[in-house]
Amino acid sequence: MPRKPPTPPSHSRTRASRTGEATPTDWEAKYREAVSRSREWEKRAKDNKAAADEL
Repeated sequence: MPRKPPTPPSHSRTRASRTGEATPTDWEAKYREAVSRSREWEKRAKDNKAAADEL
């Protein structure tokens, strides 16, 4: 009987989760980082609009 090839690991599983060691995710820090990036893009958009209005 032919052997099946091994299935690739799931993207959601990490090495730590396979070994049983859970690495907690700091969701609040990720949220703050996303908000910070959003504010940067918001400022860029406002600056670009102001520059376009001057033309």
